[in-house]
Amino acid sequence: MKTLHQVMVFSAIFCFLGLFSSCEDKCEDTMFQIKELSISPRTRTEGSTLLTSWRTNDALPYNRLTFLMQMPKPVLVFFTLNSECPAVWKNENRVTDLKLVSDQDYNEEYPAGSDLLKIVSFSVDQNSFVTKNQFISNYVNQSDIATAYFNFTVAPTESHVHQLRLEAQTADDKSIEANALTILLKPME
Repeated sequence: MKTLHQVMVFSAIFCFLGLFSSCEDKCEDTMFQIKELSISPRTRTEGSTLLTSWRTNDALPYNRLTFLMQMPKPVLVFFTLNSECPAVWKNENRVTDLKLVSDQDYNEEYPAGSDLLKIVSFSVDQNSFVTKNQFISNYVNQSDIATAYFNFTVAPTESHVHQLRLEAQTADDKSIEANALTILLKPME
């Protein structure tokens, strides 16, 4: 009985080592690099995920606004998928921080120049929402998803036309800036 147990243990170890070494030899990460960002405002239909173009003349409140964020991810090294290896996407120029700043005060807690991404929720499907840190870790740096959405979760104090800038800081101390966006942000009526 002791010999059968030893044989089973050794067999399990060899199988594990065989699987580990075969995957280690054949698997590579898919490396990409974000070189540009863009954001554009969209109107969210109440109770729906349907988005249309945001028109400033409509003077809609902040809770009807959704930002569409594009972050193209050109692949630098693409590995061949096989059944033994999971797909692993990694950003070669890892994003360490994202900031959205305005030239106007948003409210008392977020004066001009503050990071407004602290008061947004991110989504890649408009149904599930994550924090800024979860978004950077799981979607910006570790996935092939190139389109995301974000919504303000806190109301502005007053109606103002804001000049917004989205900026990503990378691990190599460079920054990637999205197009500047001029938009009316107003509280709910």
